[in-house]
Amino acid sequence: MIEKFKEFKLILLSKLLLLLLPISILVSNAAINLVTFLLFINCLLIFFFERNFYKNYFLNKLLYYFFFWYAFLFFISLFSYYVIYTIPQLILYIRFLSIPIIVLYVFFNDRNYVKKYFYYFTIIILFVLIDSFLQIFLKINVTLNEYQYGSRLSGLFGDEKILGSFLFFSLPIIFIALYFFEQKKNNKILNSIFLILLLVLFFTSFYTGERVALTKIFISIIFYFFIFFKKFTTRLIAIIIIFVSIFYQYNFNDLFKERLKLTVDITHGTFNKFDNLRFFSPTHHAYMESSIKMFNNNFVTGVGFKSYKRVCDNPNYIITNKRFFEIMNIETSEDLDESNLLKSKNCSTHPHNIILQSLSETGLIATLIIFIYYLLLIWFFIKKLIISKNESKNLKVIVLALILYLLPILPSSNMFGTLFSVYLYLYLAFFIYFYYLDNSLSKSKKY
Repeated sequence: MIEKFKEFKLILLSKLLLLLLPISILVSNAAINLVTFLLFINCLLIFFFERNFYKNYFLNKLLYYFFFWYAFLFFISLFSYYVIYTIPQLILYIRFLSIPIIVLYVFFNDRNYVKKYFYYFTIIILFVLIDSFLQIFLKINVTLNEYQYGSRLSGLFGDEKILGSFLFFSLPIIFIALYFFEQKKNNKILNSIFLILLLVLFFTSFYTGERVALTKIFISIIFYFFIFFKKFTTRLIAIIIIFVSIFYQYNFNDLFKERLKLTVDITHGTFNKFDNLRFFSPTHHAYMESSIKMFNNNFVTGVGFKSYKRVCDNPNYIITNKRFFEIMNIETSEDLDESNLLKSKNCSTHPHNIILQSLSETGLIATLIIFIYYLLLIWFFIKKLIISKNESKNLKVIVLALILYLLPILPSSNMFGTLFSVYLYLYLAFFIYFYYLDNSLSKSKKY
């Protein structure tokens, strides 16, 4: 009886913390850090009072893979430039593993809670989406943040320009929530609701100014049309609406037109001269050159976990203004101050690309581990989700989201950052759960 009571309290606490997690995303990084810290404490309590849960095959496998990669990062950090900085950062990073553990702990103990949680998450997402959509026209939102035409829409996130990445993250959650409704509601009604939500989300994402997020949203929506809508005519109409929306945005949305023109100019600059190739924008190219220098000098270990920002002004890794002008194909004037030409142009919190950040900060071996996992994910997607017609739609959208989220050829946010990690580990939790269900392993496992 006492053990059952302890289990009940742990599940109740876990559910409460999971309810707080999506709200914390809207509040601040500090709120996210607090909730993830409490999730980690809760994980320790589960470990001491619910050890049988950790015997689950998938959790063991997840923990094994993560701790292998994590232990290697810990080892190589002992040889980094700033050991005193990297070791505490690594210790703090382990809290993100608590997200999939708690999600799976709750989902496997209370299957009815799964639908409720996706419904709850979707309500929060819809609140953000509707608020942002109305802000485009009303020029103000519920938190009294003003929006000026031609500026980047941020909605409830205020000064942080992360609405686009949040909308991309939200897509599979909305899909899964609506898919659960499919068992109860009329399919035609569900299809109409889903199509409207996709179009509103797509329309809103244009005003965020986040080109990478918009690209991923576009790819996701096209894919969703082919797995959600069965009739060819419905798919064709939906795709026509999407391209009409793009045409409309190009002609009536100055921000989108400006960002698209900038993208085209950057791409043209990238491929215009093959003797002077450029990695996206000149700034991204500066990050790339600096990252490659760090990697070349620290082939095995990298410069240290989350240490790019601490060594970017090192003379061995610096990209000067003079070099930056060369990247831009601009000749420097003799009147320019030499001291200004020698200033750093490559410093940032991270190099804005997953592969470059992994290579520069953690070295070759840690990067290969991530890259192999990514290739396996793609292989899983192709073999089991495209070729096979028996896999669930929920699993398909989660795997696609993971592949696009970790896409290494595009610029990205900090791969070890708070928000990036929360999105990633939530995706992993959902992937493991639906993979577990689709393989019918729940029949032979306690949870």
